Amino acid sequence: YTVDQQAIESLPQGADTSLDKVLLQMPGVAEDSAASGLLHIRGEHANVQYRLNGILLPEGIVGLGDTLDTHIIESATLLDGVLPAQYGFRTAGVVDIDTKTGFEDGGSISVMGGSKGTLQSSIDYAGTTDNANYFVSATHLSSDLGIENTTHAASALHDHTEQNKQFGYVDYMINPYQRLEMAAGDAISYFQIPDNPNQAAPYSITGFNTPNSADLNERQFESNQFLTAAWQGSNDGVTVQLAPSFLSSETHFRPDVNGDLLYNSIASDVQYKDLVTGLQSDNSWRINAEHTLRGGF
Repeated sequence: YTVDQQAIESLPQGADTSLDKVLLQMPGVAEDSAASGLLHIRGEHANVQYRLNGILLPEGIVGLGDTLDTHIIESATLLDGVLPAQYGFRTAGVVDIDTKTGFEDGGSISVMGGSKGTLQSSIDYAGTTDNANYFVSATHLSSDLGIENTTHAASALHDHTEQNKQFGYVDYMINPYQRLEMAAGDAISYFQIPDNPNQAAPYSITGFNTPNSADLNERQFESNQFLTAAWQGSNDGVTVQLAPSFLSSETHFRPDVNGDLLYNSIASDVQYKDLVTGLQSDNSWRINAEHTLRGGF
């Protein structure tokens, strides 16, 4: 099932729609919760593989925000069911995103605003020079509904978010038989953890007044940077692709120390860091019109 640019632009928020909401338009895809960011495909729990221009994107730490921005998508394809061998690794489903390239020779600037203090601005530009194509984009989102509302009130308490994403793509034709491609992205997000007011604190700290649970100040910082590259060659029915990849990921939860001790009996400052490198090879030999031999790692 494929969602193209036209389908994305027809959504109420167009390209300002977050990636998880775009994927929810596909059949068999359901959301775990707004806070987890995880998707279920045909009832499976997580176990979703993401590819960028056919290259496996390394897995980072799952956080509250998306690493990829909808503005970079030329088309997004969901593969599920019985998958060919090269899609092993994650089997619930494969989300293969084809990014925009440089053939548009132009750019755009957009601003989207709405309720809950939502303001999103974006800029992108694509171009061609001789044997090279390139595309760059950047977005910034500010909103007072960063995760989800924990109350029945119209406005959430302590739920502000700031999210920044940048992306760049370039490809270069070495000759009619060889091509280089590179894509890199950066996503940095800040989240306030929403409060639930007027809760009873089961614990106490000597000499410290218990604050209202509406005034707690838990926060989370997320950072993801990725780079994929590929050398592609084709001649006499033989096609080869060699693609290294890299991803650096960090999630840091900062508690409201006294408030968390009073309401939860624990105030953990939790920081996870992850560095992933990978190498992918896809090869095929078109033996004749009826037979193709494929292999890779």
